[in-house]
Amino acid sequence: MTDDPPPRQLGDVLAQLMQLRGYSQIQEDDRLRSAWKQVVPAAYSTLTRPARISRGVLQVYVSHPAALSELSAFHQKPIVENLQKILPELKLKDIKFRLG
Repeated sequence: MTDDPPPRQLGDVLAQLMQLRGYSQIQEDDRLRSAWKQVVPAAYSTLTRPARISRGVLQVYVSHPAALSELSAFHQKPIVENLQKILPELKLKDIKFRLG
């Protein structure tokens, strides 16, 4: 008899392949962009672009200085709270708005 490992579930193999190829990151990015459109005030959706999450902080690029200021001052906390509800697996703690 040989000491072959037991067969693996197809779903596990596909999940590992997607992770290795970076497809899971693409899916996560799409989910984040979709959730962002749901939580950001409509007036700012075309002026903002969520970029990446690092250590629980979402970096968002804002194309207009006045919009950046208003988002930071008045909308940051509600946006974080709503994103936490929609995507709890991201373990989002804060948002950092950047001009760009």
